Amino acid sequence: LFHHHLKSSHKIISNLRLNMSSSSAKEEESKKALVVDPFAFRQFAENEASKSYGGTVFTNTIADFEEIVNAQYDESKLQDGYAPFCKHFFIKNDFTDAQVNILEITKENEGFLRCHYEARTEKELPVLTRYFPKDLVVSESNPLPVATYLDLILYS
Repeated sequence: LFHHHLKSSHKIISNLRLNMSSSSAKEEESKKALVVDPFAFRQFAENEASKSYGGTVFTNTIADFEEIVNAQYDESKLQDGYAPFCKHFFIKNDFTDAQVNILEITKENEGFLRCHYEARTEKELPVLTRYFPKDLVVSESNPLPVATYLDLILYS
């Protein structure tokens, strides 16, 4: 999921992360293989929580997003995640205007790099994060590029 600030990296990766769940085999017969997890509803403009969310907000509806993703889903393309119940599904982003949330650290921008401890929820322990304040590295004349790929994180 996304922090309200840009994350940093040593190289540019045009990925966007979104939590999704994979349905059980029994559910797959009657439902979609992939569904957007309720935790990620705030990343869709149709959800009231998106108004106060500082990360990427999709203009696609959840139903449209799920339909497009399920049409391209191929279980053989899944990449291992940090645990057996977590997989990554990389998909070409030709259906959203989502922008990258990672920037290369360069000599020109390294002075803008900030660090602090952050937790996504009150139940999580804070972890050290590095980020660029968006207002220091993004402008009308220097916008973030649209993400080439989306990194859909699947939990089962």
